[in-house]
Amino acid sequence: MTIMNALGLLYSASIALIITIFFTYALRIYGPWGNFWTFFLILLLAVLAANLWVRPIGPSFQGIYWIPPIAAGFLVASILAASSPPSKPFSRLNKNPKDYMKRKANAMALGTFFWFVVVFMFVLVIMGLFAGS
Repeated sequence: MTIMNALGLLYSASIALIITIFFTYALRIYGPWGNFWTFFLILLLAVLAANLWVRPIGPSFQGIYWIPPIAAGFLVASILAASSPPSKPFSRLNKNPKDYMKRKANAMALGTFFWFVVVFMFVLVIMGLFAGS
């Protein structure tokens, strides 16, 4: 496992940013939360965790291996893209109050899931930093 240095952090952030820009602007997919920054945050934490925890394979530059962060980034981005809601909601859902309550409950569950994922990935990154030393 590689020790995270400034170049590794910069590489991870740039990979997460490039993949996020590709998914949000080229494919118009913002993830289940519908926001560029939440998509980027989840992707950044996943790429950092992969950089710390996945066995180094493939070519390296300055001790940073390319394949694990890129593969993890595209895997997590694809999962987020697959869990995205449809871009156009049905108009009939807006008329029924029960549908509104369902959407409100779904939004609350999705928000809770977001924070669970963020905390879990953050703990993985912290543990990876301490495991590497």
